[in-house]
Amino acid sequence: GMTPVVDASLMQIGNIIKESTTSSPILMGVVLGGIITVVATAPLSSMALTALLGLTGTPMAIGALAVFGSSFMNFVLFKRMKFGDRKTTISVAIEPLSQADIVTANPVPVYITNFVGGAISGVIIASFGLVNEATGTATPIAGLMVMFGFNNALTVITVALMCALSSAICGYLGSLVFKNYPI
Repeated sequence: GMTPVVDASLMQIGNIIKESTTSSPILMGVVLGGIITVVATAPLSSMALTALLGLTGTPMAIGALAVFGSSFMNFVLFKRMKFGDRKTTISVAIEPLSQADIVTANPVPVYITNFVGGAISGVIIASFGLVNEATGTATPIAGLMVMFGFNNALTVITVALMCALSSAICGYLGSLVFKNYPI
């Protein structure tokens, strides 16, 4: 079948991403951070995407911590936009994929806010040069945990807090921008 061709193509894309990160880390921070957080809220798996691409190093660090940051962003965004109830708000923070129905009903505010927040996180992560050699760990809780295995603990905490804070601010700003958006 097509499986070997598809796998090889995805790995090649992953290699291009890794090489691009070396030559232009900030740009890749924007692109990867934005795309991975949007994928995390879409009815797709950011874990599967990063694993299929075989991402490691800084790209995978961006995948892990940008998605971690997006928890705070979506918590604030969902709460302020009144997307669903309290349970919904908490579960979107733990696993964005769990609220795919609300996300697909309100794609514009969720995806745009997530792209911007993820891009900012990506730039922060790339600027600190964090790495993550555990492919497929683009998930809020495990993503943060594995980072300690590959980086200085204090740097991970600093960057994680910066991502959480900047993402929460993006969630807040997103709720202001889209406050009149029909739900």
